[in-house]
Amino acid sequence: MSTASEKFRSSHARFFACVLLIAAASLAACGKDSAGNAELSSPGGTIPLTPTDLEYHSATPAEFQVSQGRFVVPAGLNARWPLDQDPRDISSTFGPRLKASEASRPDFHRGIDIPGQLGQPVYPILPGRIYKVVAGGESSEGGNVVTIEHVLPEPIVFHGKNTTRIYSQYAHLADFGEKANKRLLNPEMEIEISPDEIVGGLGQSGTTTFNHLHFEIRLETTCSLEYQTENPDSLCAQNGFDPHVNPLQFLLENDGEGPRLDSVQRVGDELKVRVSTDALWADLDYTVLKVLDESQQTIRQFRIGFNAREGFDASSTEKLDDPQLEGVLLSPSPFLSDSAAYSMEYSFELASLHRAPATVHLLSEDVWGNGFSTQLQMGN
Repeated sequence: MSTASEKFRSSHARFFACVLLIAAASLAACGKDSAGNAELSSPGGTIPLTPTDLEYHSATPAEFQVSQGRFVVPAGLNARWPLDQDPRDISSTFGPRLKASEASRPDFHRGIDIPGQLGQPVYPILPGRIYKVVAGGESSEGGNVVTIEHVLPEPIVFHGKNTTRIYSQYAHLADFGEKANKRLLNPEMEIEISPDEIVGGLGQSGTTTFNHLHFEIRLETTCSLEYQTENPDSLCAQNGFDPHVNPLQFLLENDGEGPRLDSVQRVGDELKVRVSTDALWADLDYTVLKVLDESQQTIRQFRIGFNAREGFDASSTEKLDDPQLEGVLLSPSPFLSDSAAYSMEYSFELASLHRAPATVHLLSEDVWGNGFSTQLQMGN
C-alpha cells in the first residue's frame, strides 16, 4: 500500500475515533454527554454513539463469516479489457444502482457498462468458444449479443461448487465480427475465438440511449436464477444460484484498496451507514452488521452481498431490483463516468436498540476482501 494511502487511512481512522456527526430528522443539532461523546435524541431517549476500532484490512476478520460469493480468480488468467482504451473507464457499476435512462429507478445491474465510440472494436477477454449469438437489433433489451464460453485452468469455488467454465457476454453491439456472423448463420458450428479477434462493433442496439458495451461474467451457467425458478425441470435449474458476478474481479488486478467508511448516523430507529469506493474501481460487494447484547450474544445480523445476492430475492428481476431488503434499505449514489467516488448508503432498521444497551459490529468489503471493520457502542 502506498504511503499516501496509509496516511489517508490513518487520518481517516483517527477522525472517526474522535468525532462522529450524528443527525436526526427531528433535531437541528447534536448534544454531548458528560464524557464528551456525541449524543442523539430518539424516541427511546438520548443514545451515545461512539465508533471504535476502525481498522482497514485485506482479508475478512475472523469474527465475520466470509461471504459465500467470495471466490478466487485463478492466477495468471490474464484476461484483457474488452476495448482498446483505459480499463478504468466505466459508466455504470455492478450491483444496485439508479438507472439514469429510466428516471433513476432502482435497478440491480448484473454487469458493467463501458462507454465508447460507435463501431469501436470489441474483443473477447479470453480465448474461448462462441456459445451463442443473438441478432436482437432494437427488438430486445440487450440488442445484438454475443456470449462466449471459456474454460479455466483451475476451478473457481462459488456457492460451494467447483466450476471451470465462465461465460462472457457482450451486449448492445452495433454489428458482429466475422466469426460471430458465421456462428449466427451456423448455430450448430463449433467456432473458437481468440482475444485478438473482433467480437463485434460497440453500439447502442436494444434498450439503451447511448453507445456502450454492456459486459457480463457468469459462472458455470448462463441461466439466471429467475430462469431457473421459472423452469425447474431445466438442466441449469440444479445450480440454485444466480451466476452473474462482478466482472471487474476478472478484468483488473487487486489494488488492495477497499471501501471507506464515510459516515454513520442514527436517525430515529434507523442506523444509516454510508460507504464509498473510488468510482473507477466500483467493486463494492459485501456488508455485514451484527448487533450484540450486553453478554456479547448476537441478537440481530444483516448480511448484504452483491456477488452472492445475500439478502436479496433473485427469483425475479422485479424482486432483485427492489432496494428494500429485509430490514435494510439500499440507497446508491448516482454513478457517472466522471464521478470521483461511488457511494452506497445502508439504512438498517434497529427499532429495539433504544430499549437495551448494544454493540454494533460493522464490516464492508470489495470483491477481493479489502475493506474495514468497526464497532459502535449504543445504549440507553
